[in-house]
Amino acid sequence: MASYQPTNTAPVLIAVDLQQHSSETLKQGFALARKRNTQAIVLHVVHETVETAGFYRSHASRMSTLPMEDIAESMLRDLLNSELERLPAADRPSKIGHKLVHGVPGLRIAEVAEQLDACCIVLGCTGCTGLARLWRGSVEDSLRKHTQRELFMVEATTPSLHEPVTSPAAHIPQSAH
Repeated sequence: MASYQPTNTAPVLIAVDLQQHSSETLKQGFALARKRNTQAIVLHVVHETVETAGFYRSHASRMSTLPMEDIAESMLRDLLNSELERLPAADRPSKIGHKLVHGVPGLRIAEVAEQLDACCIVLGCTGCTGLARLWRGSVEDSLRKHTQRELFMVEATTPSLHEPVTSPAAHIPQSAH
């Protein structure tokens, strides 16, 4: 595979799973987009497995008769609105978009990054290791195999913020609150 060289206007792709740590992933992704003076695109991949069955429905009692995609879209908009309300205008990227797709997360995130010509991907991680990671697989592992894009991991449990490293899978620890 040829090495990827982003354009000056390539967006930052922020992939969220709508879990609790997604707020920190958004915050760190927005900071990276601001630093690079580019657009932030927030992506959620709708993917319900046996292990996560009911995830969307459990968050949408008032919308329980709606299709899973509509519930996921509502959850994504709620997350974005909530995070944008908390961030001062000066801390937001100049342009923010969002996208909802279906499929296997690692593959779809890589495909969307290619389609958008994203300069990098920001992804939250829960620190799952050992047998749990082996059993469920890892979106990070899949992305390492399927994209040349720079990958930034936002760790949900680290108490201090460090400057992102520009390695193939840099880790952006969560900031202290």
